[in-house]
Order: sequence, then structure tokens, then C-alpha cells
Amino acid sequence: MLPTIDIASSGAPQRSRYLSFLQIVGALGIIAHHLRAPFSDSGWVLVELFFVIAGINMARGLDRDQSIYSYALSRIRRLGPEIFVVWCVVVIFVASGDGTPGMLRFILMGPLFLQNLAVAFFDYGWTPRDFAYVPLWFVGGLLQLQLMLFAVRRVLLRVKPMVVAFVCVGIGTLFRLLVATLAGQNPHGSLPSSEANLIYLLPLTHVEAIVLGVLIGRGALVGIGRLAPFFCAMAIGLGSVSLALSPPGAMSISSLGFACPLSVNYAYVWGYLILALTAASLCSRSGRLAAAVDGLRFPIWTDKMLIRLASLTYGAYAFHALIIATGTNAASLLAKPHTPGSRLLLVAITAVESFLFAWGFELIFRRHRTPACAGSEPPVPAERNPSAAVLASLGRRKLEPEALDQMPRADSSPVLGTWLRPTSSAADENVPRRRANASRS
Repeated sequence: MLPTIDIASSGAPQRSRYLSFLQIVGALGIIAHHLRAPFSDSGWVLVELFFVIAGINMARGLDRDQSIYSYALSRIRRLGPEIFVVWCVVVIFVASGDGTPGMLRFILMGPLFLQNLAVAFFDYGWTPRDFAYVPLWFVGGLLQLQLMLFAVRRVLLRVKPMVVAFVCVGIGTLFRLLVATLAGQNPHGSLPSSEANLIYLLPLTHVEAIVLGVLIGRGALVGIGRLAPFFCAMAIGLGSVSLALSPPGAMSISSLGFACPLSVNYAYVWGYLILALTAASLCSRSGRLAAAVDGLRFPIWTDKMLIRLASLTYGAYAFHALIIATGTNAASLLAKPHTPGSRLLLVAITAVESFLFAWGFELIFRRHRTPACAGSEPPVPAERNPSAAVLASLGRRKLEPEALDQMPRADSSPVLGTWLRPTSSAADENVPRRRANASRS
């Protein structure tokens, strides 16, 4: 007997526990970095993790017969509501007389999802209130990258994965070098912080990360997960060399040589590639860490809770900066002399408030929608996904011998290959016997 595989009716989780775990860790790490918690100077590199995960989720929608206009509209519907909330708060700041020049530019650029370009090309003054929208550069850069890749999806689907990977590495490296040369006026190993920040906020800077995610989501680069220790060691090693070659005071030891933004020792050229490879190897489910996490035995409710928290990471990311900028996380209270002023406690309060805010937002505005993560795609309808249709029918009726012959092979179907688990050898040996008994009857 085959196991029940109607995932929707059984209540079993459909998303990877490991990727959900990475999303939660990434969100907490970025919150800690923005609050300047101890040993979080390199926490910004987790943004590359989100670009890779967005590419993995995007890979499922490249086969759809969909125009770029409808795809862009679907992405705006997914990413836009949280941006709209922050935009409204910024409008209130400006209307009350507490606005800044940067807020005015965000009000103009935010509805067009060009907030990353506004942050890159304009001086914001960096008042505490400006931080309410500055981290949203990631959302603008993500949407721009997704539209670029969707526009050339036919090339991505036809060209060999290794060729695509090498071409994207070349494009990303040459793009960063060109921008550094033009903006830095022939830089000699180091860039001023303004030019380095410009490179960091432009979408093509992170093209390697999202393309590697797409390739992993398409089933290519299977062995990259096994290389995670190698890429992690390479990142730490190169970062340590960069740290040793840096001028005194240029970066702290806790940054591991990857101080944001990458500006010294040509790290703005090679650093993003190393981070993309490391993030991609960590996100691949072929690695030992992924196998260990996915292989742990937990009750169904714990997996559901983990996946639910992962679905709120985008909202938590979008709202945590708003919480920090408005001081609703008790930052001023913890800064008083009679309080401990613990940064870790501040991180915990901000994280809890961010996820609660995101959860309340989902309940109010997305109560009828399936939880999804930033960069994810809606499920393919059953009529367009024959494997899913077979799975749904198998979950509702008892298998007959003829159904075994009509069922797609697990190794030829990505859905069956992911959801079906092989039965015991004894059960496999009984299949021909059951077919023979059925034919005689």
C-alpha cells in the first residue's frame, strides 16, 4: 500500500522545514544587525540568503504561460501591501511636520518600487525616522531582479545551468567593477562609503544570488549543498585576509571582513560573489545540514508553526524598521541609566513585535490567502499540473492495480519526487503479485 500523499487534506507541511528555518534565522539576524547587537556586524550578509530563497521560490513559476505584465502585477500584489503601510506612516510623518527630504523622495519613489534607487542616489541625512523605510531597498531590488529574470526566462530554461551560472557571475562582477570605476573615479582597491553603498543597493549587484537560487529551484546544481563547508571556509578565509589588509579602524573583527557596505580591498567586486555562493550552498537541500534538519522527527504542529513563522518573515522584515524608527520597542527605556540596556533584550523585543505585527497584518488583509514568503509563487492549478492532480486523486480513493500503471514515475515528476517517499522493499515485491491476482479475478 502506498502512503497517503494528499498533503493538503492530511495537514502535513508542504514547504521545506530547512528553508523555513533559514528564513527565520535570516530575519532575526538582520534585526540584530540593524540594532547593532554584539557580534552582528556581518549580519547584513543574510540578505543574500533571502535573494537565493526568492530565486528558489521563483523557479516554480517560470514554466507558466504568463505575460510579464501579469507576473509583475502578481508580485506587486504580494509585496505591495506591507510597503503601502510603511508609505502611509511616512506620509503621516511628513504631514505632521516631522518629515525629512528623504521621506519626500520615498513618497515619490515607493509606489514605483524604486526605493532602492532613491536610497542609492540621494542623501537621506540618516535621521532615526529615515530608518523606517531605508531597509525596504531590498524589496525594490528584489522586484527589479525578478522582472529581469522573468523577461529572459526562455533563455534560463533552454541554456545549460552551468553556462547560465558562469554568465551571471560574469555579468555581476563586470557590473560592480564598472559602477565602481565610474563612481569611484578609478578606485585603487577601496571606495568611499557613498560609492560602496551605491553598488550595494543596485539590483544587478545581487544577480548571482537570485540566479543560483533559480537554478537550485529548477533541480540543477544538485551537489552545491555538499560544498557548503568549502564555501563557508572560503568566505571566512578571504574575509580574514581582507580584514588583515584593511587600515586600522576600517572594520571590526566581528564583521569577519565583510563590513557593510563592501568597500575595501576590491571586496565590492569579489565579495558579493563569495557571499552568493555560500548562501546558495547553504540553501541547497543536498547538504548535510539540510538533511539533518529535515530528517529530525517533530510533531506535525511544530512543523506547521515553523512554516507559519517563515511565512511571516517578509512582514517582519518590512515592519521591524518601522518599529525601530518609532521607538515602540522600548529602546528609550532600555537606554536609561537604571536599566540594563541589553542589546539582546532589545533584539528580542523588536523581533517579537515585528512578527506579531506581521501576523496581525496577515489576519486582517490576507486571511483568505495561503501563507507565502517573499519571492514565492502561487501554486500551479491542478489542470496545469498533472502530477498534482494524480496526487489529489490518490489521496481521495483507494488505489486499484490499474492506477499503479497510470501513475507517473517518481523520478520523472518533480512533485512526486519531492512528496512521495519510497515504500519498503516487501511492499514493492507484492505489487506484481497483486496485479496478477487482480487479472485472474
